[in-house]
Amino acid sequence: VDLDDKVKLNTKMYYSLPALQALATKVKPNYSGAQKNVEVATPFIHEKKFLLQTAYAKSSIGLNPNAGDEKQLMMHFEIHLELTSQSLQRVAEKKKKKQELIRSKNTELMKKIQSMDAVIRNLASINEGITKKLNDPLVGGKLPQQQYTSISMDKYQRGIDINKRKTEVEKVRKEIHDNIFQIASLEAKLNELKKEIKNIKSQQLIYYHTLLSEGRDVRQEGLPWIIKAIWYLGANVNLSKLPKFLSPTSIEYIFKYAKLDVKS
Repeated sequence: VDLDDKVKLNTKMYYSLPALQALATKVKPNYSGAQKNVEVATPFIHEKKFLLQTAYAKSSIGLNPNAGDEKQLMMHFEIHLELTSQSLQRVAEKKKKKQELIRSKNTELMKKIQSMDAVIRNLASINEGITKKLNDPLVGGKLPQQQYTSISMDKYQRGIDINKRKTEVEKVRKEIHDNIFQIASLEAKLNELKKEIKNIKSQQLIYYHTLLSEGRDVRQEGLPWIIKAIWYLGANVNLSKLPKFLSPTSIEYIFKYAKLDVKS
């Protein structure tokens, strides 16, 4: 990887997405059918074969570990991890938004059912009152036949309307039930994604702490970038992983430099 292709980070990102995509493409052009669109996760994710181990990276990336390109390999492995993490997070974010939309829709559907139930109760109450009047000899029995028939027909049509509305309510209830199933399904997928993201983060922390403990500056930017990379992941630096050859003064300088760079 040419250093000119690298994009230096702000306080929250170490590579821009286009740069990561470009670098990942250079790793291996055919990349087992790698996507040109980074929005799609790598085939390793979909096939559950993305084993986050350097040994696997050596075979999947297509570099020859015996050809003196170990530093290049490690940089590519870092990029692969970050691309995978970003891809998983984007997928998780989309599923969260979809879940929120479905929940919002269910809330509206519940309000719709409440409104429809109120109308049904009102219509049923009207028909119940009419039935009592028609069955009352002192009321219904004294009505002219034409008026009696007209009231009875109105009651009948109202009954049909009530049944139609009840059918519609059941359809809405089914839609709510189906949505609840979708929400549960999305929640299960989100939990799985969270585990995968957590696993990626764990692998990234292992990778950065390994570089730190061995004093390997694969980016040729000095050790502070490793400190910043760990902070970027929301973790604290494991002080026991600092290189043994560093003096207390050197360690203090590295941390101050890293903090200064982050603040700027």
